Amino acid sequence: MKPQLPPVPGARRRAIGPVLSTLLAATLVACGGGGADGVSGSFEPAFGLAERQVVEGLAFPPTVPGLGAVTLPDIFPNLDGGGTAVAPDGNGRFFTADKNGVVRSFDITDRSTSIGTPFLDISAKVDSGGEAGLLGLAFDPSGGKNGPLYASYVAANPLRSVVSRFSRSAGNPLVADPASEEVLFERPRTQRIHCGGMVAFGPDGLLYASFGDDTQFNEAQNLAVHHGKILRMTRDGAPAPGNPFAGQAGDAPFVYALGFRNVWRFSFDRTTGVLWAGDVGESSVEEIDIVIAGGNYGWPHYEGTQELSNPQGLPFDMFEPPVHTYPHSAGKSVIGGYVYRGAQYPSLQGKYIFADFVAGRMLGLTWDAATQTVVSVDELATGINFPVTLAEDDFGELYISAGGQLLAIQASDPAGEPTIPNLLSETGIFADLATLATVPGLIPYDVVSPLWSDGAAKDRWIALPGLEQIQFDPVGNWIFPDGSVFVKHFEIELSNSTVARLETRVLWSDRGAWQGVTYRWNEAGTDAELLTGPGTRALEVFDASQPGGVLSFDWQFPSPAQCLQCHTDSGGRVLGINTPQINSSYDYGSVIDNQL
Repeated sequence: MKPQLPPVPGARRRAIGPVLSTLLAATLVACGGGGADGVSGSFEPAFGLAERQVVEGLAFPPTVPGLGAVTLPDIFPNLDGGGTAVAPDGNGRFFTADKNGVVRSFDITDRSTSIGTPFLDISAKVDSGGEAGLLGLAFDPSGGKNGPLYASYVAANPLRSVVSRFSRSAGNPLVADPASEEVLFERPRTQRIHCGGMVAFGPDGLLYASFGDDTQFNEAQNLAVHHGKILRMTRDGAPAPGNPFAGQAGDAPFVYALGFRNVWRFSFDRTTGVLWAGDVGESSVEEIDIVIAGGNYGWPHYEGTQELSNPQGLPFDMFEPPVHTYPHSAGKSVIGGYVYRGAQYPSLQGKYIFADFVAGRMLGLTWDAATQTVVSVDELATGINFPVTLAEDDFGELYISAGGQLLAIQASDPAGEPTIPNLLSETGIFADLATLATVPGLIPYDVVSPLWSDGAAKDRWIALPGLEQIQFDPVGNWIFPDGSVFVKHFEIELSNSTVARLETRVLWSDRGAWQGVTYRWNEAGTDAELLTGPGTRALEVFDASQPGGVLSFDWQFPSPAQCLQCHTDSGGRVLGINTPQINSSYDYGSVIDNQL
């Protein structure tokens, strides 16, 4: 039905010219239509935007180049050992763990490093026989330069799995004291295989840890024990609030998901927050899973999609299906990886990159979140010398530890394929940069309560893909179709009464992921250039409270990564378009009408 909302007065700041598309006609259609008085029937409002026009020629979402050759150069040729586990600390450093319990750190930009700096040695505590050892490292992303190290390892006498926290030295962040260990989680084991061993912080700020089934196959389905599970806990080792099995016996309050054989590596997509895991198979199948809270992934009743040990005849559809499986003729030990979100290789963007230890292969899986299907699985590299783990640095670039080396994952993107345009004039957004007249189909809008932006004025537009529709919510976040593009332009009046164009930001969704960029206008106001990092511009504006009536300050331009620090998943990514913000009048040129 048509939303019944009181109108809020408002007006646009700039006349853009005639536009032929409508923002929410699609919404009202999707809600079933309605009369002007809330009674169903014919409804003929004097919409300022009376028809929908398809936007053509936009460079967003950018065309992804065809996949070029992927290489694995040894960019640290003098480094002694790639490590069983590798983790960044948010300060431009990598920490590598040897299986025997020694952690070293090194500067990711220092290509000449030979062994790094000894950081922590717990070899006296670690049992490194079989698949056991120091298996996982993680740093709390909110910890700063002196944040603690979290480690997952197998200890001896008695044999047990341990998750611990180690403090850094207050005077030297590159040293940790073994005596500072705080054991957060500790459980007995029977075997030195199927240990799991990954630890990582999720976007919710909680610590996740994986444990294999310890060859006690059926315990993967037993909520009372940690075997064959991914657990979620607080920084201090307590069961995380909101865990799906809280209140049940044993380890159940820690359990986030169950039914795994041996998740050696999992990771969070830094853009979408989706949890990906590689579950090592037994008889014939390796599998990749997208893990959800409370999900049961079927082991040992099913291995991948194949029935294995299922005396009760439990149906496959009562378990979460894998995203992808491959037979043991193609590999026998999956090494879960990361969704590539770096900036250097557009052809890898959005691919889940993983490897196989036995086959020495690395692959890239393209996932369509909208349809929940695998688009493709590409073989990226072969002949890798026993890949052990993948790693992601602070900037989203990926590495792989193999054969005692830490190798960079690089792609040779084909020349001539379009990526993100370098100039605003090349984006297809504006038909005339001088007047900021947009191409047909972009929809101007305004918000009731704009964020303060150092006194700058803003114009906003949206482009929807094709004839797709917005999913309306009267109180919550609206859901926008994949391929939606949002544009926000900033300009400010200077102390000399001239208006300076500052920046134009573009935010878009592509295959379930959101990205944002900033174009910085030149001082002549004739065009704007793509920024790859943050920047500043010195400004002087009128301020009667300042000496001489002039305030001097630096305007801050955000980097692509900083765009998504505000446009978060929990906030719905698109911050300004929701019912309270859009429920206002707008001057469309020929008519003033409520935007809803």
